[in-house]
Formats: sequence, structure tokens, C-alpha cells
Amino acid sequence: MADYQNAFETILEFEGKTLTDTAGDRGGRTFAGITQKNFPNCPIWAILEQCGTQNGEECSEAMGAVKQFYYPTFWQPIGGDYINDQAYANKLVSDAVKGGVETAIKLAQQALNVPQTGKMDEVTLNAINA
Repeated sequence: MADYQNAFETILEFEGKTLTDTAGDRGGRTFAGITQKNFPNCPIWAILEQCGTQNGEECSEAMGAVKQFYYPTFWQPIGGDYINDQAYANKLVSDAVKGGVETAIKLAQQALNVPQTGKMDEVTLNAINA
């Protein structure tokens, strides 16, 4: 089965560990791939404020909260613990972070030629693990 820690580290390679606040960015302030617009109640925002984190800076104190946030928000809904192939799980969870869980699952279902429900189900998991 795929390993969440491995997937988490892979996500951070792409999403980064710094706060970004770029004018024109539709997601607004973003930290480790988490956008304040889409997740305004995520606990990392309060931690970043406590740290005094500025644009382009890291906040090591927030990384534990990021890891705890990703697991139920992205990893569990994509069925990461039940996917055999680590690379596939990493790609699927990364797609979920970037475009949303439902969209990531639908794209995988389309590629697997199974019904596109946007929910991780037994049919989809079996196709992924075949």
C-alpha cells in the first residue's frame, strides 16, 4: 500500500514550503499548496500569523498542521491507503491538491475507463490496483 509520508514529501517538492501571496493569484495567499481562499478556516493561517511569516518565507511550525490537514482533506478521499502503487498515489493526491479531490478522481476514472463518479469507490480502486 502507498505510504502517506512519501506522498506528503512529494507534494511539498511541487507545492513548496513557503508562503506565497502573489497579486492576481486566484487562490490568494498559499502555503504548501493550501489556498486561503479555498480553506480559510485551516489552522495553518493562525500559525503563520503567530510566526509572523511573510511572503516567500517558510514556517516550520506550520508543517505539522499542513501534514495533519492534507491527510483527511486529500489523502483519505483519494483512497491513498488502499492504492498499491506509490507513484500512482503520489500523482493522484498531487492532482487532488491542485484541482480538487473530485476532479482528480474523475480524471483518474476517465483514464481507467470506469464510471466517472468523482468518488473513490471499489470499481476505481480495483482498476487502479489491477
